[in-house]
Parts: sequence; structure tokens; C-alpha cells
Amino acid sequence: MTESRLNLKFTSLFAINFLITFCFGINDSLFSLYYSTYSVNGLLFGLSFTLYSVSKIAFSPFTGALLDRYKPHRVLLVTLIMYFSVSASFYLIHNEIAIIAVRIVQGISCAMFRPIMYYILGRNEEGGSGKILGTFDISFYSALALAPLVGGLVVKWGGFRTIFIVMMFCCMAAMAVALAFSGFYKIHKGCETHEDSSEFSTGTVNRLMVYIFCRGMGISVITAFLPIYLSGINIDISAIGVLLCVITACTALFLPLTSSLADKVSKEMLIASGGIAVSLILMTLTSFTGFIPLLVVVGLSGFFSALSQPACSSLMIEKTEKKKLGSTIGKFNSSMGLGFAFGPFAGMLINKTLGINAVFIIAGLLGIVTSGMFLFSAEPKTVSISEEIGNSPLN
Repeated sequence: MTESRLNLKFTSLFAINFLITFCFGINDSLFSLYYSTYSVNGLLFGLSFTLYSVSKIAFSPFTGALLDRYKPHRVLLVTLIMYFSVSASFYLIHNEIAIIAVRIVQGISCAMFRPIMYYILGRNEEGGSGKILGTFDISFYSALALAPLVGGLVVKWGGFRTIFIVMMFCCMAAMAVALAFSGFYKIHKGCETHEDSSEFSTGTVNRLMVYIFCRGMGISVITAFLPIYLSGINIDISAIGVLLCVITACTALFLPLTSSLADKVSKEMLIASGGIAVSLILMTLTSFTGFIPLLVVVGLSGFFSALSQPACSSLMIEKTEKKKLGSTIGKFNSSMGLGFAFGPFAGMLINKTLGINAVFIIAGLLGIVTSGMFLFSAEPKTVSISEEIGNSPLN
């Protein structure tokens, strides 16, 4: 594939990822407020979140099998159609039970979407994988940072139904881009039949699975319990929103730098150093009480998250056989989803028995242990005929 076609392929996927993450980021950040307008009981309210998470976790491995069997550009188009159906259903349906069913479909769509993005980027690509994946993640983190701010303005101006209209337009735009550039997403099988399996490491992939589970748990702990802690020390609600946005914004801001580092520095070292630094910040978070110190601390947390993110994605692809890439990405997505689901539940139990400080300390300790595994896990490089296409795992 020529450089211009590679650039078009990357740009189109970047746009699709931004559009979908942005519009459903708006929906997710404000869904609890929207659903509460139906005066639902506690059980239905809880199910709307639980079944959404369960559907993401349960369907992720199945998505990987789909990608290894069917053409990825077709799976992508089906996923975007499902996302559009979810957006239209939110606009048309006004029954609290039916909305839970729509949330399940949204969870399945989410389980399919990100693995497809990484799968297409991770097959028959050229250039440094760290830079490619890190730059691509800018679309994800920038959309997440922007979504709550725009969503609040949209609701204030036109109500929740206007959000669903915005979602439908974003989905249609994403489908249009996917159809226009579908020829760039096809996988060329000729590049994957001569790989030496000695280059691939099940041990490293398993360590990454554990790491990504704890990473998801740490993120969910911050999302669920940081606002509670901040509210407890009398931080204004608007300032809490700023602090939460700063974490994501700093991650997006530093990804161009850290993605380049992932192609030049040991990926294991980047994962270990970034993960340990974030975990130490998490453990000491409750020792800060002022807005400015907290702003600095959460900004550093975003930076160190950006340090490990491209290296983690790149190492996963590098250590996975191309014919198993889809199933591995699906398992990774499922592992992170389990971490997201387990974090608030475990945190609630710890908070009830040991207090909120212990929630951050225990989550940080787990992060240090799982990140520290990569300090001693570097494996000697093996030589195979894949050297002829360079050291990039995306070739």
C-alpha cells in the first residue's frame, strides 16, 4: 500500500473513531440524568448500567473471532449500522424497559467497535506501531474530553432529544467515511503466511491481560471515587468537572510525544514506568486538598497514562500472531471491561469497611505489582524472516 493510501486509511479511521467516541461519550456522560427523567426504580436504573457493561464484556471475545473469520470492513459497517440503530432508538423509544434493551445493543456495538479499529490498524500496516497507535488514540481521548462539555451545552440548548439527533448525524457521517474508504481496510493475506511463531510470546500477552485488567480497574476507581473524595473536601462541582477533564486532556496532549517514544525505547520499560507512576499518584491522591495541587497531580496522571498507553497497544500486537490478532484484541477488550466493572464494586466494599483512602491505596498497590512485572519480563529478540519487512509489528 502506497504512503498516500496509508495516510488516507489512517485519517478515515481517525475520523470514524472520533465521531463515534464523541457522540456516545456525550450519551454515556449524561445517560444517568436522561434515564432518571423516567422516574425509574433503583433496580431498573442499576440494570441499565450493569447489562450495558455485561454485554460489552461478554461479546468482546466473540468480536475477535468474527474479525479473524470475516472481512473487517464489513464487520465495521455492521457495527456502525448498529450504532445508528441505537441512536435512532433512543430518539424514538420512550419506554424504560425498552431503553435497557437498547443499552444492551449499545454494549454489543461498543464491544465490536474498538477491536475493529485496532485490528485494521494492526494488519498490513507500515511504519512504527507505537507512533501509529498512539497518534490514533488522540481521536479517542480528545473525543472523551470534549464530549461532556459539548453534551452539557446541547442539553441546555435543546434537551436530551437533541443529543440523539447529534448522535444520528455523527453515525451517518462515520458510515459515509467507512463506505468511501472501505477499500483501504481490506486485509492482504499474503503478508501473514510466512511468520515464525518463535517471535510471539504467550507469556507477554498474558502479563498484558493482567495489566490491562488492573488498568481498567484503576481508571474506574478514579471515575467513580474521585468525585466523591473531591466533594468531601468541599471542591466545587464545576472544579470537579475540570479536574476529570484534565486527566483525559493531558493524555491526549502528550500522546504524540509518547507514541514516538514507544518505537525508540523499550516498550516493557515504558509500560512499567508509566504504570508505576500512575499507581503512586493514585496512592497519594488523598493527601492533596487544594485545587491547584490536585490540578497538577491529575495532569501528571494523564501524562504517565499517555506514557504507557501506546507501548501497551504496540507490544500486544507485536507479540500476537496475525492470524490470532482479532481474538487477542477481543480478549484484551474483555479484560479491560472486567476491570471497569470490578473496580467500582470492589471499591464500594473497601470504602465501606476501610474508608475512601484505602480504595485509592489498594488500587495503586495492584497497579504497581502488575506494572512491575514488565521490569523483569523483557525477552531476548529472536530472528525470523519477518525481519525482511522490518521490526514493525504492524507490517
